[in-house]
Amino acid sequence: MAEGMKSPALSEMFEKVAQEEMEHLEEFSDRIHYLGGVPTTKPNPIKVGGTLKQMVQDDLELEYQAIRLYKGQIAIAKEMGDTTTRLMLEKILTTEEDHADKWETVLKKHIK
Repeated sequence: MAEGMKSPALSEMFEKVAQEEMEHLEEFSDRIHYLGGVPTTKPNPIKVGGTLKQMVQDDLELEYQAIRLYKGQIAIAKEMGDTTTRLMLEKILTTEEDHADKWETVLKKHIK
């Protein structure tokens, strides 16, 4: 968790990114329901704690993983002709790339 950090702005970044990730999950859930599926309710393991640098690095690695995943899913949706899912994934990909850029900037400029 982001308690005790020297910069409230970083704590706010963690919270904002987490909120945006939850919004992505809602979009996925809605789309899966629409397509007749049942979304999973089992979350992936969560890394908690460590140094501030490690927390940012962990988040950045998760963003990189998500970017790779979404690019692959976009290609599949395009191949299947599912424009709605492709557009949703492209919008989410844009947000994930923005998250990665922010974490990269934090690591380069604010954490030694």
